[in-house]
Amino acid sequence: MSSNKRHTIKLSKELIDKVKHIADFFKAYDKGEVLFSEGEMPTYIYLLEKGEISLVKLGTDCEVEIMEHKKGDIVGLDLIFDNKKCTYSAIVKTSSELHIVEIEKFKQFLINENSLSLELIQYLSSVIKQIENNPIYSVR
Repeated sequence: MSSNKRHTIKLSKELIDKVKHIADFFKAYDKGEVLFSEGEMPTYIYLLEKGEISLVKLGTDCEVEIMEHKKGDIVGLDLIFDNKKCTYSAIVKTSSELHIVEIEKFKQFLINENSLSLELIQYLSSVIKQIENNPIYSVR
């Protein structure tokens, strides 16, 4: 399977605008910066305004890029429901700009905006399918 194929559905403008509105802050990141690391407890989700983010799992002798996020994607959405440590790291692949939302605030947003929950479930399902079916291997 080609690593360049994108299987993630795109979020609606309405949902993106609402996430931007509840964001705690907006921040620019440089290539190589880490949003969160494998093994940490997640604190935020990230709406990508510009740039690319790689989701990476560490192996014994290589890194595995399990997914790439681009503009309009939410990074870390799959981590908010189980209160467990991150199972991968999110690393800035190209200079990026992100809207950052505290997880607890985002959960309250989901409760208040239940009309958008089906869209988020479909998005999350497509993210999970891409992670499961599209690893890219690279030597550290």
